[in-house]
Amino acid sequence: MKNLFTLFLVFSIGILSAQEKKSEASKEFQDNLNKEYADVNESPLTKEDLAVFKGLDFFPIDEKYIVLATFIKSKNEKIFQMKTSTTRLPQYKKYGELHFELEGKSFVLNVYQNIELIKKKDYEDYLFLPFSDVTNG
Repeated sequence: MKNLFTLFLVFSIGILSAQEKKSEASKEFQDNLNKEYADVNESPLTKEDLAVFKGLDFFPIDEKYIVLATFIKSKNEKIFQMKTSTTRLPQYKKYGELHFELEGKSFVLNVYQNIELIKKKDYEDYLFLPFSDVTNG
């Protein structure tokens, strides 16, 4: 019985440790993103927005939305101008699709590649995964 309790304790500590690591990694990601947005040289924000920027708002992480997806790379996609929330029309091409299930339903999200960004050093493999839900309109 003592061995069973020890095994349970070690297993429980392992789960808590993994959850803490996910939380730490998420917090680190959020902190780095806020630093990028606050940096005049890297920020996508306008000068006016930068002047009042305090940080991005983040929802608590809900692990049920961490899913495994199947990636299917697109072939022979044409370049197009993607609408944005401003008048900017950056050029993208569809790079592929992510297929996954969530709460028993099947979903597909398109993944895009920015044509200008891939020309920059260290950004050759950056992809864009846009989506909308009830939190972002």
